[in-house]
Amino acid sequence: MQSLWLGLLVFAATLLPAPPAHASWDMKDFLILYTNGWPADQVAGRMSEQSLGRIAAAHYNTVMCATTELELVARAGLRCLVIGWSQGPPDWIGEAVPPAVARGLASNPAVWGYYVMDEPDNINWKRGALFRQLGERVNEYRMADPDHVPWINLMTSNDRRYLEDYMRVVKPDLLSFDVYRWWVLEVTWWRCLEAHRAAALQAGVPLIVWIESNTSERRFMAHLPPPEDNATKLRWSVYTSLAYGSKGVQWFLGTMSEDVAILNAELSVLGPTLVKLESRHVFHTSDVPREGQRLPGTSWYSTDSPKLLIGELARRDEPNATYLLVVNKSIDAEADPVIEFRGRTVSAVEEVNRNSVGRTALSMERQAGATRIRLPLAAGDGRLVRIESPR
Repeated sequence: MQSLWLGLLVFAATLLPAPPAHASWDMKDFLILYTNGWPADQVAGRMSEQSLGRIAAAHYNTVMCATTELELVARAGLRCLVIGWSQGPPDWIGEAVPPAVARGLASNPAVWGYYVMDEPDNINWKRGALFRQLGERVNEYRMADPDHVPWINLMTSNDRRYLEDYMRVVKPDLLSFDVYRWWVLEVTWWRCLEAHRAAALQAGVPLIVWIESNTSERRFMAHLPPPEDNATKLRWSVYTSLAYGSKGVQWFLGTMSEDVAILNAELSVLGPTLVKLESRHVFHTSDVPREGQRLPGTSWYSTDSPKLLIGELARRDEPNATYLLVVNKSIDAEADPVIEFRGRTVSAVEEVNRNSVGRTALSMERQAGATRIRLPLAAGDGRLVRIESPR
């Protein structure tokens, strides 16, 4: 699923989106997805009780699996993105189960959703990859099982209309895309996050991303272990995607390595909070990508620290709270930013814990009408804070 360059410039949406009216499915849990191969290929039927136990122990919550594996998946405490039995290239016939099968699985608690297609090209009609065909198929899945999502993953494309046409014609219930930060230029990562965040917000659907588990493409292709700085780079990828409002991480390929398992454990704890948050703004304090936005001087929060990414998020049921996901964009150096709040009365600042459930109050310094907090960050790391500010 290696991605191509995306040259799509979309203005970032700044208003909270309205829920989509075309489906009853609602994303209740943050997604942490395991797959042991390219999903359109012949990856069904490879699960065992032992392998699923290891996957669960690495803090995944969902796997790609065949219908015959649902009982094993359920016993492991996992859920299944149901896939078919692909006949392989050129048309990948059988890669998805038909909607009739989905109708029979609608009440199965192990089902998370239904794989429909990976990287449709809007050309291969035999595969069903035309957006018109996909839109019809998605509606068939909705009618068969309105409580579980039809899943499609987008490739990135040089055609700027590809994403726009997909959202307009298919009208998906979520937006999944793949671009592998450490296999491409950094500018491509930011372009893709900006474009897909804007499209997801405009449609009012969740955004989920793929992240490579081995940050060296050369080593991945040679079946070699990841580089020494893999853990820091993966942390950078995960937390920058979260700052853009992602509600799911899909690992390519799934692994039980410590680098991934530690992040999965953090996502398992942060997930119940993250999945309920909606992206309002994303700002860079320096090294602003072409499609990105610099933290404006008029903002009610500010910092002098360079190389930070700040995702501003909110919950509909917490009108007096704002969440900031602050990320250190450097993978080489720690950061020790001071975040200042001015122009609003701040009654409390808490960090959303990632190692245990709950929040921890942060020390606040009040001076000259401003409230300040210090937020040390390891290289590539991010922290989620909640600011209580009565209106």
